[in-house]
Amino acid sequence: MKKGLFCAVLMLAVSATANEPDLLEIVQKHDEQWEKINSIQTRFTQHFETTLISRSLPGGYWELDGNKSRFIARQLDCVANDQNGNPIPIEIVEDYFYDGEKTRFLAVPRDQYPLKEIRFCDYADLKDQGADAGIFSDGFYVRKMYWRFLLPRYFSVHTEDDSLSLLELVRKYPSRIGNVRKNASGDEIIEIVIEDDTDEHSHFGPWVKTVFINTSKGYSIDGYRSFTLTKGQPPVEIIAECTVKDYAKVGEEHWIPVEWSTIVHNGDPAVGIQTSTVLDEFRVNDTLDSRLNDFRFPNNFVVREPMKDGSRERVHIWGPENEPVRSFDGKMEFNHYYLSRCVFSEVRRGISALLAQ
Repeated sequence: MKKGLFCAVLMLAVSATANEPDLLEIVQKHDEQWEKINSIQTRFTQHFETTLISRSLPGGYWELDGNKSRFIARQLDCVANDQNGNPIPIEIVEDYFYDGEKTRFLAVPRDQYPLKEIRFCDYADLKDQGADAGIFSDGFYVRKMYWRFLLPRYFSVHTEDDSLSLLELVRKYPSRIGNVRKNASGDEIIEIVIEDDTDEHSHFGPWVKTVFINTSKGYSIDGYRSFTLTKGQPPVEIIAECTVKDYAKVGEEHWIPVEWSTIVHNGDPAVGIQTSTVLDEFRVNDTLDSRLNDFRFPNNFVVREPMKDGSRERVHIWGPENEPVRSFDGKMEFNHYYLSRCVFSEVRRGISALLAQ
């Protein structure tokens, strides 16, 4: 009797183990689906909401063709406060372009985009309005992985992780299968838990990322949850949660998330920042009216380029031929040039004008 009971328990244990999802198999199925996409073009609208602000931001654009990618979106930024100390929101257009090797990004106030040219000495004024530009060896939205489109930049703690596929990410960090459940539509959802409890990053401590895979919708992303602890005193929790609300089927095997919402908060969702995204139009593996080849930094714009080996950041003054006309070994060298070229020269002209009176 005992022997029979033991065998029954053993068979149940083997059966349960056999029914458990295989982590790498699940993630690889997701990656393989999206590696079959050669091109995609979307136009989208985002709705941004906090306790103080509610605003719709149409005009978003994302294109992927082969190994090149372009991403353009309107974002809200706060670079100043009013007389009561409340933040003054301004709209920034962020434009990212991946050429197959490096990611270039440009951010300028909406009313000045696309910006064709500026006077070099006016750059500081534009910077005060939220303008920025840079070049990264690895950057955002660079892989043929649609799940990256769902993930804002705070999903990755380490910059070098931004170009990793989901499979590469789970192979790099301790990962495991979490809950297996049904969502509101009855689809099977498998939770992939990725975590790092080391203390290697300069600004962040331990973090946990949970990606939700919808096996009923072509192994697409159904959402995610990200928990990060900062190293400040006291440490601050940064929690980001994303939920896919609707899909569209493309062909026989692809399911495209077409609506999702994201909220970022410090433990209280009621005071978080919520963004809802809706795809207004999308085309997959189709002929594109491409915008991949018209990305340019404006003439006289200042462009930063962090070095992949961790050495000092390079700073460039961009020229009319869409390439640097002058480069500096770090911000200090550039600031010295800017002060001598713009600030000190203005002071000298002012003194000369006074003396001439």
